[in-house]
Amino acid sequence: MSVVLADRDGEKAARRAATLGAGRAAATAIDVFDAAALRDAVRGVDLVVNATGPLYRTVAPVLAACAAERTPYLDFGDDLEAAELALALDPVVRAAGTVALIGAGVAPGAVNVAVRALAAQLEQPSRVQVAWVTGPTPPTPGEPPGGRAVIEHMLHSCTGVTTTLEAGRRRTIPAFRREDVVDFGPPLGPHRVHDIGHAEQATLPRAFPTVHTVRTQGGLHPAPLNALFQAAGQLVARGALDWDEVVDALVGVTPRIPLRLLAAALGAVGRDTLLGRVGPRDLRALAAVLRRDATGSTGGLYVRVDGTRDGQPVALVARSAAVQRRGESGMDDVTGGSAAVFADLLLDGRVAGPGVVAPEQAVLPADFVASARRLGLAMLLGLFETGARITT
Repeated sequence: MSVVLADRDGEKAARRAATLGAGRAAATAIDVFDAAALRDAVRGVDLVVNATGPLYRTVAPVLAACAAERTPYLDFGDDLEAAELALALDPVVRAAGTVALIGAGVAPGAVNVAVRALAAQLEQPSRVQVAWVTGPTPPTPGEPPGGRAVIEHMLHSCTGVTTTLEAGRRRTIPAFRREDVVDFGPPLGPHRVHDIGHAEQATLPRAFPTVHTVRTQGGLHPAPLNALFQAAGQLVARGALDWDEVVDALVGVTPRIPLRLLAAALGAVGRDTLLGRVGPRDLRALAAVLRRDATGSTGGLYVRVDGTRDGQPVALVARSAAVQRRGESGMDDVTGGSAAVFADLLLDGRVAGPGVVAPEQAVLPADFVASARRLGLAMLLGLFETGARITT
């Protein structure tokens, strides 16, 4: 099988292809907003993996091109808006007789398959809670800082308002404000997470009609990063700072941080310190991240499904956490590994279609676990251990 890496920067794609070894991948330059060139690029290929971002800007043109060329499609985006845009194209994809697997990363992605595994143990699932914690992956020596799309996505998620599904109705709430403390298990333990608009809200009720409440929550590690992004999101929402100005500062494109952002971030971190949400260890970890010399990144996944079993209310919980040290597999590799599992299953004909589908609809947990085990994705496999029963 041949692989083509396509990027707006063709030279960057070529450099990345070269790192994979001679003859393993080709490279090309492509602008996903050039409809004609995009159709030429996807024509006749076995699978398109859309790794562009932020996906709420790029999903529609790429998916439309794939549908036009009857080319299978996969993405690992997590934006609620992106999922809804993709689902709106379901009639087009279905008419083309092809399949588009969306949200095929970790969260959404692996966690959705875990929801399916837990829901299968209940007579009637009614409520789903999905939470994640992630931290910056330590930079690879010699590699330039990157991740602009990730930072832009996170800032977008923290700005203004978002939604949650409660009692069968979409409810508007402040973005990244309402919070819980979730126990992710060792080595992460309890960690504060915040309600955030995520693709699972759009897809889970389609797969499980009896589910009336879906909470999607996220947090950053170390903990002070939550306050930093909350402050940045508020400044952008008020129009006090320009979007690109904030993203440039957070990514490190510009060495000078806007004074308003610095003051707001320090104030937010100071508030959380006084409230006991942030301790000295957290502040030292934040300093290491800002200096770009952090030695590791901690991540966690949590899934809870409430429902009934034998007529009694029961909650099943699956969770997994890990620390990725510098030079080891980071959260970006875990996301890529999960996407590789889904790509493997799709190419092997083990993703149900046609149309726009999500992992909980189209992928059997046993298939996902078998493929993840072959790839050695231990953090994902932890989600599929026996769920803890909690009588509510």
